[in-house]
Amino acid sequence: MAYLNNLRWQSNLTRFSDSEQKVLTALSDEQYTWRAKDRLASITGMDIKTLEQTLSDLLAKHVIQPSISKKKNLIFALSERRETKTRLS
Repeated sequence: MAYLNNLRWQSNLTRFSDSEQKVLTALSDEQYTWRAKDRLASITGMDIKTLEQTLSDLLAKHVIQPSISKKKNLIFALSERRETKTRLS
């Protein structure tokens, strides 16, 4: 996997716990903007309970955002990646 390395969240790593950094890194994959919970759990090695708490914490910090996929799954993306796409559209 190749990861984006010019993202705002990366400039202040101390703001995020280890589990939050794992999720943010997984959401920084160049190829995929959106990730489902099961895929995030697989990539980060977290159990679902820990992942759900981490996602909740990141949502509260406004660094990720949720959506619904075409298959009706809950998916997540970095807010800053969505902001960039919106400005470019």
